[in-house]
Amino acid sequence: MDEDINLTAESIEWEAPEFLYRHKTVFWYWISAIIAVIIFAFAWWQKNIFFGVFIVLAEILLIYFAGQRPRSLKFSAGPTGIAIGDEKHYSYDSLESFWVRQKNNEFSELIVKTTARLNPRLKILIDEKSAVSVRKILSKYLPEEEYEETLLDSFSELAGF
Repeated sequence: MDEDINLTAESIEWEAPEFLYRHKTVFWYWISAIIAVIIFAFAWWQKNIFFGVFIVLAEILLIYFAGQRPRSLKFSAGPTGIAIGDEKHYSYDSLESFWVRQKNNEFSELIVKTTARLNPRLKILIDEKSAVSVRKILSKYLPEEEYEETLLDSFSELAGF
């Protein structure tokens, strides 16, 4: 068994990046800056200083986060819920359903619907070797419900996030 996977009868642990990193070219940064300048010019023309300041801050944050590399995190799923390292634990009481979908040749994506109103979807990468085991364990505690991509998911994918 692979060193990144620890499977027992009732639980599984795996290690994966917190998100899929996509390299952004210089062209990507130029397009981002041009769009921000156009929106800023519109805000200036409308004499909406607050919106203009917001656009500048949003562009700075976008450029900062676009270059961030993902950390490698340990995940686990078992009888008590889903854990993300030592940072977070989601008990099954706070989860409604799950779905595992193929992301690329190396990773699948575990999408968990939570009871939270602000951020109702939790997305976790799973290496292909662990995907079947994770599905098997979670199906004991949660119903499997197909996830429909939102407009924000499609936009994020298109923008390279």
